[in-house]
Amino acid sequence: MKLFWALLFPAFTVAAQTPPADSSSDVAEPVAPTASFHSVGLWARSDSADPASGVLLKAIRAKNPAQLINPRAPKEYGDGWDNVSFDIITGQAKGLKLFAIGF
Repeated sequence: MKLFWALLFPAFTVAAQTPPADSSSDVAEPVAPTASFHSVGLWARSDSADPASGVLLKAIRAKNPAQLINPRAPKEYGDGWDNVSFDIITGQAKGLKLFAIGF
């Protein structure tokens, strides 16, 4: 029985291999990078004309500050991305704006 499985296993592994692709050269083509970055401009999103913003000011002005960290909070508390600072080059989030003055 062991001899049967010893002969059957290599037969399945050979049958499971994909056939070699016919190509004119042995050098593989370069693969294009698939990473994408979120493009962020220099201008911050702001719906109000108030130049001061930040997490601390939003917590003071909110009726219920606990809703600021609630993921299912109503739209009136914002989407959470309003006070995130981004790296200009990579577009990745770097931190939170506790207090910011825009001019």
